[in-house]
Amino acid sequence: MTSPYPRSNGPAETRALLAEWPVQRPRDWVRQVNRSQTQAQRTAVEVALKRSRPLGSPAWVQAMVNRHDMLSTLRPRGRPPGWRKRA
Repeated sequence: MTSPYPRSNGPAETRALLAEWPVQRPRDWVRQVNRSQTQAQRTAVEVALKRSRPLGSPAWVQAMVNRHDMLSTLRPRGRPPGWRKRA
């Protein structure tokens, strides 16, 4: 049986581009990456891409936003509610 992982049976050119995993790969990795996303997951990915926002757990996102000065990616677009241009 051949392995489903290109790291072990793909073309040599492809294998040369791939780094070793920094941690042990989960046993059910292929099942995890081939599982369909929920609508909530798809929406989260779309918002992250549109806003250039980190994608992950709320605590991790907040840590990355703080570390990389990305607070604007979490705010709603446009002017704050109640803002009026003064004459």
